[in-house]
Amino acid sequence: MERLDILSQPGRCLRRARPDASGRTLDQRVRDRLLARLDPSRPIVVAALAVGTVVAFEALSGCLGATPLFVALSSPIATYAVVWPLLRPRPSAVPESVGAWAGFRDSDDLDE
Repeated sequence: MERLDILSQPGRCLRRARPDASGRTLDQRVRDRLLARLDPSRPIVVAALAVGTVVAFEALSGCLGATPLFVALSSPIATYAVVWPLLRPRPSAVPESVGAWAGFRDSDDLDE
């Protein structure tokens, strides 16, 4: 896979396109599915991989429950020229519900 091809998935997610019949975009539908599976009355640990870290990051920004730990594996979030400026809410910051953030990278991941 070409290194720039890696950015196509977050790009599709962050374009906020492909609305369904109710007008909800693809990124909204994916975040809604994630949040529907979380119980805000119980603390959760979220582990996400690649573009899933972008989805989880944005979903946790609207999460009412506590997230003691967010584990981001091979995340493109910190690619400041491409992903970071497109994250919501703006300005982007670690979601208040997240107690700790652990990020793990591979030598093949894009540099920040």
